[in-house]
Amino acid sequence: MIPAHSDVHSTLPVAEELIARGDQVTFYLTEEFAPTVRRIGAGFRPLDPAVDLYHQLSAGNPLTSMADVGAVIERMGPVVAELLVAGLRAVPGMLAAVRAENADLIVYNPMCPWGIALARMLGRPAATFSTTFVMKPGSDFEQMFSSSDGAQAMTGVWDYVRRSVGELHAAQGTPLLTLGDMFSPDEPLNIVPIIRDFQPDADGFDDRYLFAGPSIRPGRDRAGFPWERLGAGPVLYISLGTAISRGSGARFAQTCFRAFADTPWQVVLATGAGTGADEIGTPPPGFFVHGYVPQLEVLGRADAFVTHGGVNSIMEALWYGVPLVAIPHTIEQLIIADRAVELGLGIRLDPGEVTAAALRDAVGEVTAGPGYRTRLAAISAAARRAGGHRKAADALQHAAAGARALASQRSDDRRSA
Repeated sequence: MIPAHSDVHSTLPVAEELIARGDQVTFYLTEEFAPTVRRIGAGFRPLDPAVDLYHQLSAGNPLTSMADVGAVIERMGPVVAELLVAGLRAVPGMLAAVRAENADLIVYNPMCPWGIALARMLGRPAATFSTTFVMKPGSDFEQMFSSSDGAQAMTGVWDYVRRSVGELHAAQGTPLLTLGDMFSPDEPLNIVPIIRDFQPDADGFDDRYLFAGPSIRPGRDRAGFPWERLGAGPVLYISLGTAISRGSGARFAQTCFRAFADTPWQVVLATGAGTGADEIGTPPPGFFVHGYVPQLEVLGRADAFVTHGGVNSIMEALWYGVPLVAIPHTIEQLIIADRAVELGLGIRLDPGEVTAAALRDAVGEVTAGPGYRTRLAAISAAARRAGGHRKAADALQHAAAGARALASQRSDDRRSA
């Protein structure tokens, strides 16, 4: 998987389900994830730190205005390219360890070229696990992304990736992967932890694509939050994920104070690890300000959610039917937020337009308009039908069993010959 908390978070419930069924699961990730992986009983193997460019990609290119989209795409292009190339460079050093796993199935994120390269070089069956929308060549979503402002500036970047792939193939024997291989998953099984109704151009994906929806396991993390102080009034949950830690957390918190002080709202505000209480000041009455809150438990009580638009947060809110106000800070979050707006599930605010009045008006609109609740009820029902981590685990076990049966048949055929 991409060594990023949001991406790993999507896979953990599936891994836990497989482990509970008696399967062995091993993660290849950077060292910061070792405690998390081992805590669920999975194996951990250290990934080459050279591929850990996600933090640079996300932290170095926040959106401050939707007018920044083209500039952000242009700036992040070289970082994406280096992530892909660094991933392929790491493959020869991983080959022996992955071969020794003797895995029935290699599961990889499409943005991890080391995953597909290792599967092809070892001849092992593979499945993909996307953590956001999936793209197919020619789909409406792919065309939208490729025609985005700034995409033309990435032509030279993609040329660099193609040249590097060829050079690595000649020098080290890594596969001649195409950009389609690295962005458009096409294995016999492709797991997508979002709701099919939320995927743009969903009708273009056949039954090889399992839209499993979010993995919701409430009741696992209630400690540390003052539930007894949360009354019967309406609850507003505010969390901008890691985006709130980028030097603007205190200013945003104070904007929230001005927006919702002296209102009926009980406001649960997650500030993130990078914003200290001394920066924020004293919250008004009715605010519950914490660096971390048990998100699923709070969403289960929430009447509205102000979010950065991360795919996990959006999917979890839709499971509970909570209306959204999205303030995206990255390109991916912008695309996710725009899809929620397109489906009538919430409102998107430009980060540069967030004032106390705008925030208060947006929350008022999504909670007062009956259309939001009707549409959210329908997509919440779809999320609950999707199957989540159990459906994903079923599919992976089926794929692994099929791979074992095929390998056994081939072995028998060789012995007969």
